[in-house]
Amino acid sequence: MDAFEVGMEPPKSIALCLSGGGLRATFFHLGVITALREAGLLDRVREVYSVSGGSITAAHLALHWNRYTSADERQFLSACSELRAVGSWDIRNRVVRRWALGSLLLLPYWKSIGRTEILQKQYEKLFQNASLRRCREINPDAPKFYILSTSFNTGDLCSFCDDYFTVHDESTGDNGETITKQPVHYPADNVRLSVAVAASSAFPPLFPPMRLTWDKIGASSDGAFSAIALTDGGVYDNLGFDKFVALDVDGVRRPMDTVVVSDAGGAFNASLRNDFSGVFARNVRATDVLMRRTSKATLTRMREMRNRRRVLYVPIGQTSPRSQALVTTQTRLQNIRTDLDRFSDTEIALLVDHGRDITQDTLEQSDVTMAPGRQPRASSQPSPSAQEMNEATAREASVTRIGLLDSRDWVSYALVAAAIGIAALTYSGAKQVVVKINDLLGQSQSLEEAKKYQQEQQLSYERTIAELRSSNETHKNALVTALNTKGNSGFGSILAQKLPDKLDLAPPKQTLPPQAPQQAPEKSRYTVWIQFAGTLTREQMKSFGSKLGESWPNTPGAAQGGERIGIAAGRNEVRYRSDRERDAAQMLADEVNAERLVPTKVVIREFLQLPPNSLEIWISN
Repeated sequence: MDAFEVGMEPPKSIALCLSGGGLRATFFHLGVITALREAGLLDRVREVYSVSGGSITAAHLALHWNRYTSADERQFLSACSELRAVGSWDIRNRVVRRWALGSLLLLPYWKSIGRTEILQKQYEKLFQNASLRRCREINPDAPKFYILSTSFNTGDLCSFCDDYFTVHDESTGDNGETITKQPVHYPADNVRLSVAVAASSAFPPLFPPMRLTWDKIGASSDGAFSAIALTDGGVYDNLGFDKFVALDVDGVRRPMDTVVVSDAGGAFNASLRNDFSGVFARNVRATDVLMRRTSKATLTRMREMRNRRRVLYVPIGQTSPRSQALVTTQTRLQNIRTDLDRFSDTEIALLVDHGRDITQDTLEQSDVTMAPGRQPRASSQPSPSAQEMNEATAREASVTRIGLLDSRDWVSYALVAAAIGIAALTYSGAKQVVVKINDLLGQSQSLEEAKKYQQEQQLSYERTIAELRSSNETHKNALVTALNTKGNSGFGSILAQKLPDKLDLAPPKQTLPPQAPQQAPEKSRYTVWIQFAGTLTREQMKSFGSKLGESWPNTPGAAQGGERIGIAAGRNEVRYRSDRERDAAQMLADEVNAERLVPTKVVIREFLQLPPNSLEIWISN
């Protein structure tokens, strides 16, 4: 574990640096924040520096600082749930769809703004139109937040905070040395969080620079501020550490004794097969190379600071012995795509838990004392199926998913309609429409033929029944005539009266012997695992687990309440492998429902991946 400075005393004032890395970074940093809270150190954070995906986490932390540091665990979990929900938004594809529709239809509104401005509009939903100054007013005891970006005009480091937009101007002297000038400050307390985060996360290959104009920072006139093109802060420094150093150089006095650097930048993988012939692939690779070099230089500066401050480095590429995930799964997390597309609940849970585990390891190996009354979080053994699911998810999560159309977004339908309309105006498009119409007519004709065939079958069936009835009547009359012919007229007359008018052609009904009562499943044969999520507290689950353990003796981790895992969200079920375990699963589900732990009824579900004689409870509120 990387801790550049080791000390025994707990930190009194902490500077927290949150690196870039798309939503991978957003959720890894949420795990780091969770670990700092559990250690009683989150309220000792005095400064926060953020880049790109880390700025999404930082801005939400700034807006809801009181909830993140609240003594009420429900407030903290509620804030975390809001941030986790961003993973389902599919931000990147929503931006591309709206930009494509505006370009296709030449819509005045969307044509006048670019992809980065649309990105800002997506962030508005999360940050509620709040400004940096508003965050300070709501949470006066919150840290100082610096959201970082890079000037495309000059290549300088830029930052937003609650009072100023700052440009750290650097130039090169005659002998090639770097000359650092005094930073230039512009009053910018009215800048919205969404603007700052969009500028910080405008990844160059996909998003053009954010054009920061005088009206966006609250300047009085156009002449007071020259427009600056801002791009991803990771182009200058992907760790956010250089801004912390710059304030030292600028002579700003700060009592920071500890710097925690959360690095979700991941690994730089050599590629010998890819020729990078595509424009987008080349741009992404060039940006990755640049960010790798700047990160190496920043790590060197971090080591040079160890004589003055304690620096705790928390890298996503590290593995943790306390983790519930396999080592191979942990290693794959640094290769999860650095994107703003849709992240699954499992991907989010893996990243949050990994950030939490690596931070706890770093604090312990640096001999950082937890705040009084704080204890390390309890760890429970994960179920086999959960480990397999996590491994498969981590393996597939590195692939960039291209999905322009999405049935959950109305713009997808508008794009399809616009594309069809434009295609219909051309000869080729008209021809495609005709082919489609013919297909529909052919389907209609097939339906008519099927209907006609069904009617013919019905008539044939009715004719067959009529013939059978006629045959039955003929046989009856022949039998009576034969009996009367032999002189048994009395018996024949009686038999004729007894014969039914219609013969029953159905097979005789069989009476099944009564079955012996089924024995109840033997509970000691089954191993029961508990997974939970949502607002269920650890204390609730401990109480539930203790009661369950009395009835089901083989319940690993029941005394600790089972395993809190993100992929359990929205699930209320008992899983079983096959029909052999079905009765036991139903018995277990009935017992869980009797506890009334959640309002939703717990049902049973077959899950073939489970080992024999294993049952899993997945429950959330």
